Amino acid sequence: MLSVAVAVTSTLSTNIGQRLHWLEVVLQNVDPRVCHAYQNLDNFSNISFQDTDLTEVAPRILDIMSQRLNNLYMSVVERNPHDPILRLIAPLARRARELIASLS
Repeated sequence: MLSVAVAVTSTLSTNIGQRLHWLEVVLQNVDPRVCHAYQNLDNFSNISFQDTDLTEVAPRILDIMSQRLNNLYMSVVERNPHDPILRLIAPLARRARELIASLS
């Protein structure tokens, strides 16, 4: 789900509201406890390679999304500091940072 979210944010110049809404749904459904559960298991025999990769890949994906959201925020502020879309960007960027911190 995170890899699709980063693809959706690859361009934030069109359909910004829809893209941010989709990203909001993704970030609300990311559970850092799942990543930590994989890190703390003693027996990895029942877990696929893809699952164990999650603990390494998720923080990188979230960091990319966070950077893109910050760039979008700055670009919107420069154009129109009163744009209502700013109220959508800030909480998403905060959630991405919180997830990064919880996975560290």
